[in-house]
Amino acid sequence: MLALLPLIGLVLFACTFNAVAWVGRVHPGFFLWQNGFVPAIGSLDGPAIRAGIRYQSRLVAVDGVPVAGRAAVEEIIAARPAGTELRYTLEKDGATYDVSLPTMPLDGRTFLLTLGNYVGNALVLVALGVAILFLEPTSRVGRSFFAFGVNYGLYLATSADLVGPSWFQPLYFLLVNLCPVTALQAALDFPGVPADLGRLRRGMLALYALALALGLASNVAFSCSYPALMLLDRITHVALGVAGLVALGIIVRALRRTTAPADHQRLRLLLFGIAGAFLVPVVVLLADYAGGTDVPLNYLSLGFAIFPAAMAYGIARHDLFGFDRMVRRGVAYAVVTGGIAIVYSALLAYFDYVALPDLSQPPAVHVLVTMLLIALFNPLRDRVQAVTDVVFFRAPYDYRRTVATASQALASLLDLDALVTRLVRIITQEMQVEHAAVWLRDPDGRAFRREGTPAASVPADGAFATTLAAGGVLHGGRGFAADAWPARALQQLVEVDAVVAVPLLFEQRLLGFLALGEKHSGRAYTTDDLALLHTLANQAAVAVQNARAYRALAEANRDLRAARDQLVESERLAAIGELSAAVAHGIRNPVAGIKTAAELAIADAAPADPLRESFVDILTEADALESRISELLDFARPFAPHYAPADLSGIVQGALHLMRRQLGERTITVAAELANALPPYELDEAQIEQVCLALFTNAVEAMPSGGTLTVQVARGGDDTAVLTVADTGHGIPADELPKVFRLFYTRKARGTGVGLATVKRIVEGHHGRIAVASTMGIGTEFRVTLPRRPHGEGGGAALT
Repeated sequence: MLALLPLIGLVLFACTFNAVAWVGRVHPGFFLWQNGFVPAIGSLDGPAIRAGIRYQSRLVAVDGVPVAGRAAVEEIIAARPAGTELRYTLEKDGATYDVSLPTMPLDGRTFLLTLGNYVGNALVLVALGVAILFLEPTSRVGRSFFAFGVNYGLYLATSADLVGPSWFQPLYFLLVNLCPVTALQAALDFPGVPADLGRLRRGMLALYALALALGLASNVAFSCSYPALMLLDRITHVALGVAGLVALGIIVRALRRTTAPADHQRLRLLLFGIAGAFLVPVVVLLADYAGGTDVPLNYLSLGFAIFPAAMAYGIARHDLFGFDRMVRRGVAYAVVTGGIAIVYSALLAYFDYVALPDLSQPPAVHVLVTMLLIALFNPLRDRVQAVTDVVFFRAPYDYRRTVATASQALASLLDLDALVTRLVRIITQEMQVEHAAVWLRDPDGRAFRREGTPAASVPADGAFATTLAAGGVLHGGRGFAADAWPARALQQLVEVDAVVAVPLLFEQRLLGFLALGEKHSGRAYTTDDLALLHTLANQAAVAVQNARAYRALAEANRDLRAARDQLVESERLAAIGELSAAVAHGIRNPVAGIKTAAELAIADAAPADPLRESFVDILTEADALESRISELLDFARPFAPHYAPADLSGIVQGALHLMRRQLGERTITVAAELANALPPYELDEAQIEQVCLALFTNAVEAMPSGGTLTVQVARGGDDTAVLTVADTGHGIPADELPKVFRLFYTRKARGTGVGLATVKRIVEGHHGRIAVASTMGIGTEFRVTLPRRPHGEGGGAALT
């Protein structure tokens, strides 16, 4: 398309020259085509309107002399002095009428309202189309808007030429018939237009063919048949009106459906431009053909400049085409070029008038000056570019410094959470972004989730992830530079609260993506911004991969330490078991003998015998010693649960029943909240009952003067059951809480330190958890969490 620019420039120049040549030229008071057709071009308060002329009439005679076209009329006018009144006979809709008008020169005001209006709008529209093509030479939307701007611009320019030399008459009829089609094409290709409207593009080729056929037919009818030309002209202008309304409808529908803020802003600009420039002309044009009113069409084109003005504002304010970068470089190069020219001239003037006034400048002087300026060019350009960015565009970051800072920070971090936090802070602070987030792929690879904050997942096999995996930046508001992203991808971009998504790729695999919101300044993301984000994303992908590898290594080390601790604990328990068995075997027989002797002595002693009390004490202590030996042997014995479906609430209720005597002796109130709707859980009923009894006994012993025992059974998360046992006793000091489950640790004067250790071992044998919380003077709470299927698939996962 760029190859057409010389031809486009030639047509514009010729049409502008021919239009300007009309100023001061004597004419009949109205404009004519070569075939005698009176186009709707004129002034509302001009003499032609006051005389009663009707636009789109055909001139048939002057002063009763038949004329075949404009050439004959110009001969008559040229043969008479300016101001001569002539009687014109015209025909319209099968009826003839006469008007009398003096010949007159075309004044400047009338020129500006008519031909000047046409060529001025033509130059602006063509300039807009060419600028868009230069900014986006490869994109479909760039080509569409180039065709639209050039089509409408040349149509207006050749309209002015058609009342003059008519050099471009065939081109005019082709262009005017193409206008409706290029308008629809530009509307369909505009960023933010719903993808489902893309199917309308399938019929565009047929519309182009139809428009060209109408243009050819109009060229034939121009010389052969006035009625046919009028019919084709009416079809063309009605098509223009309908196409304008359809284009407005497309933009309105897109505006109502889009959710991307940037797209919404750009669509509003386009709607304003189209409505301001074309809505009134479209309505008046349709009313003209429906009601037969005579309106000079040049007035309707006065507002055409609103459209390029709206687009220019969008380019400057919302970076529709990445225009900021081009302007920044253009300003910098212009300043540098001007500075170098001044320096060059000053140096040569110095040598010419000061250093070597009597000699002509030797060639060596030019060489030295040129080499000096070349050496200064790049540093000077960089300095000017930085100043231009700050003064005119307020660039909030330095590209190199930002990349260097990010590289240093990301390379030094191995903790994934710290890495994500630092990356988000760099982006939000350096680029002045409202918010940013890092989304990473789950370990199973099925979805992406936002790091650091619970959020909905993004599927890894959807259009959003597929687009990013291809290496493209998904931008909901990138204007004309954006490709036709899938609608679902743009919808998911909005769902993650972002206007830009940049992929994190490592070895061609999508690890995640950066999701960025709007900039604080309200400006759109420029091509420089996207280049910086690409660089940061590449660095972040490597850093994320390293952090994940480090995390996996740390988890492996943690698992190894846990396995080692478990092995040490198993060996310790085995040693305790062996020692306990040996000690118990050596102690139980003497204890049994002591108990037997004490029982016999008690039986033989008289009730008043002072030794009887001593024998009772001996028997009590022997029982206590035997109980401690049993606890020690029980702890050392393997805890192999025998799972069976059981009612946890029923087990707890039964354990409370067994404790009723101890609870009554110490006047302890029981507050039980037992969930009756729990499903059966796979438990070792005897072991869980042992856990309950141990926890209840511990609570009773913590409340020697009475209190409240609170017992709750409820459903927890991940299909678990939670047993809570709380007392109102004296509590446990915070520094001793980590020790309560250790073997042989006890705070009781007559305790063994085995009970809670046994409880912990049973709970963990069920793949459950036990936790303790206590406040001095208020009480202690034990919380036991049990999975529903501890030995089934995923049983352990529910507890992690």
